[in-house]
Amino acid sequence: WGTASAGGVNSTYGTIFRIRPETGEFQTMHNFASGANGNSPICGLVSDGQGYLWGMTRYTNNGTSTHGTLFRIHELTGVFERRLTFASTVTPMGRVPQGALYYDGAGNLWGTTSLGSTNGYGNVFKYVIATSTLTTVADFNDRGVLAGAIKGSGAASALVPDGNGFLWGVTPYGGDSTGNGTVFKVEMATGTATSVIEFSNNGSSNKGSTPLGPLMNDGAGNLWGVASAGA
Repeated sequence: WGTASAGGVNSTYGTIFRIRPETGEFQTMHNFASGANGNSPICGLVSDGQGYLWGMTRYTNNGTSTHGTLFRIHELTGVFERRLTFASTVTPMGRVPQGALYYDGAGNLWGTTSLGSTNGYGNVFKYVIATSTLTTVADFNDRGVLAGAIKGSGAASALVPDGNGFLWGVTPYGGDSTGNGTVFKVEMATGTATSVIEFSNNGSSNKGSTPLGPLMNDGAGNLWGVASAGA
């Protein structure tokens, strides 16, 4: 299963599709449109183990919001459901989600938004499937230091577990005075978020800039990633 950020019967709004590997058969499972269900998804889908695949759209065109949605689609029936619409600075906070969700096996989906929320730079959130409620775990604050906020902005990739109770992620912007991006972690049990690394572009340490893809856990105590710029 996957998503296309544009195209489909409505031309510019995107689709959800699936492919059968043994035959190459391609099926469009849902066509996004200009409306409340959202459009332009750029992140993948994640399974909850209960027959549903979950994802997000970057935008919403319902006349009142351009903030994006969180949705699910049933693997057997193909029934699509919008579960919530992001509301930028009021609950559910954040807008323009761009990274895939992470399912923690305990009934929760974790994710990030790239904009909106308290400081305007996006947030880390937790969505409880059983109650369909979204809670802000931590706000991003670009380059500044604020209580309850972590450095970084524009988060665009999925959170990755380290096997020790933390989710790790990257932001392509924000951090130190040069704003080259950050690495952060969130403790799932407490929601405590911490900035771990600030990229320095071509400085003396933490070289690199603008990390866009998710980190990868190698199972040996290391997280691997790429920076799209710097050296």
